[in-house]
Amino acid sequence: MRSEDTRRELLDLVLEVSFRRERVTLASGKQSDFYLDLRQTLMRPRGVALSGALVLDRLLAGPPVDAVGGMAVGAVPLVAAVLAAAARAPSADLVGFFVRKEKKSHGLGRQIEGGFAPGQSVALVEDTMTTGSSTLQAADIVAEAGRHPSRLLCLTGGEPLAQPAAFALVGRLLDDGWEVVVETSGHVSLARLDPRGTRGRGDAWFKAVYRSTGKLEVEDIVRTMK
Repeated sequence: MRSEDTRRELLDLVLEVSFRRERVTLASGKQSDFYLDLRQTLMRPRGVALSGALVLDRLLAGPPVDAVGGMAVGAVPLVAAVLAAAARAPSADLVGFFVRKEKKSHGLGRQIEGGFAPGQSVALVEDTMTTGSSTLQAADIVAEAGRHPSRLLCLTGGEPLAQPAAFALVGRLLDDGWEVVVETSGHVSLARLDPRGTRGRGDAWFKAVYRSTGKLEVEDIVRTMK
């Protein structure tokens, strides 16, 4: 299957099982008009096959990496999907790992579990990028263990209101020499609407602007994913 066909089928599946149009509170405490629960996609056989193939294609098309990983527990299904796809690709020689938020207090006391080793070329993956805090935490832990990650791949962009932080994260990663790929539905990043900074205009302006962009973004995502 061509990469574009894989992408389209995956987007259709995300829209069917992961996209929820309702008012939710994000981990940041901010409100969003929709929610993408990618675990619903990544816990289905077809979702595993499609997401793994898509991310692996991206990995193989760029600078080589030895290992792929991410922060537990969110990134674990996607890491497993990529490794499953790699098992069917002779040119893909990858190991996987995941990062705990804290070291285990028993057993081997590890914070990074799996095939990680210092000196590897490492890619981090995420299913959904919102504020990016988990990615930065994973990157810092991996760096402390002896390797600075060089690539970040994410299946979808974040919800409205979280996007400004995601843009800031991507900018920081690019400045640090990362390659960043966000495989989205192609919708417009409306969080760029006011580049001068809506916070500087007060909370009333901020809420009015981003409530409107959230509604427009939901409509745009639904339209482009059909």
